Amino acid sequence: MESGARNKEKRKICFISFWPVKYIYSKLFNALGQAHPELQLSMLLSEDCKGVDAGAMFFQPLYLRTTYPFKGTPFQGYLGAKVFNFSYYLGFESFIKENSPNVIISVLYYSLVPAQAYRSASRNKADFILMPEEKGPPSFLPFQLITGAFDSLFGVKMLSRCKRVLPWTVEAVNYFSQKLYLYGESLKEKVRLFPAGIDLKQFYPLPRRKFRISGRLKILVVANFHPFKDHATLVEAVKILKSRNYPCEISLLGNGPLKETVFSKIKDFGLENYFRDLGRVPYSRMRDLYIEHDLLILPSKKEPIGMCVPEAMACGTPVIVSTGVTRTYIKEGENALVFRAQDPQDLAEKIMLIDDHRVLENFGEKGAKHIRLNFDLKKLSEDFYNYLLN
Repeated sequence: MESGARNKEKRKICFISFWPVKYIYSKLFNALGQAHPELQLSMLLSEDCKGVDAGAMFFQPLYLRTTYPFKGTPFQGYLGAKVFNFSYYLGFESFIKENSPNVIISVLYYSLVPAQAYRSASRNKADFILMPEEKGPPSFLPFQLITGAFDSLFGVKMLSRCKRVLPWTVEAVNYFSQKLYLYGESLKEKVRLFPAGIDLKQFYPLPRRKFRISGRLKILVVANFHPFKDHATLVEAVKILKSRNYPCEISLLGNGPLKETVFSKIKDFGLENYFRDLGRVPYSRMRDLYIEHDLLILPSKKEPIGMCVPEAMACGTPVIVSTGVTRTYIKEGENALVFRAQDPQDLAEKIMLIDDHRVLENFGEKGAKHIRLNFDLKKLSEDFYNYLLN
């Protein structure tokens, strides 16, 4: 028993990422480290991230050089972010040998880094866990060829070697369950949904909350100004609402390259009185913002996780999301409404449909309960601990 306890105390877990996703990866690792101080937790990040707050409280951030074969070309921006990440770590094998982790966890699938992690885990007899975000293969044929080649070279071996495949979303679970079924029916048993959890001490509802206090529906949109966030559809929907004399106020939180374009369009449509710019807001103020608004909308064409959705729901704020947003956290028609992505008419109709204080209260209460019962960060960190060690 004493020997087993000593081995447990020395257990090393290394989480491999490129960048610190502070409100997802770091939160999970901090919750795990706080509950289990006997674990030695580290997170490997690109040296490019030095100086960026990794949110580390109960784990150690480590840094290693990365390189990118297509640096400075159009492939870097699109392929690296959306289709296939060609970046990889330099000196990765030496790093793993030096740190000798018992468990290696890698995010993403279509990337050279999980291939590096898989090979190092095999050579160093460490458990390998994959936590992918991908919901499916790309639709454009050339990119399908790239990802197909990756599947052939690394996919079968990597997924077969995994102790667990823990996708972040239900869509990714379906994709990887099908993929593993093709590689061998028994392998699909490795796949388990592992969603990002919510800190219920930070995000919780306001008792006896009232909606539509000002008479106008106050809408919050938490989204940086990038093309896939699709603010254009939102602005078009508000233009329709204005034509119907519908009273609403939309707060836009975020920055990004398209911000000036979006606000120019707002001005062209004469919608300045409908929108306000919140810029950036400290994360510590997010609960107040969710509660100050009657509704959260996420209009993205595609959205891997979208943490503002479960955070708002945990605070009792109803949500409307596009069909491009994961269904992991919502039950359509019960605690959320869903509109067709890039369809401003459908979005406008969904906003008017939810516009009743009793509907808002009902959706808010059910949403908060759903998050509390299924996405508690503390509980999920314990589930994660069991996946790691059992």
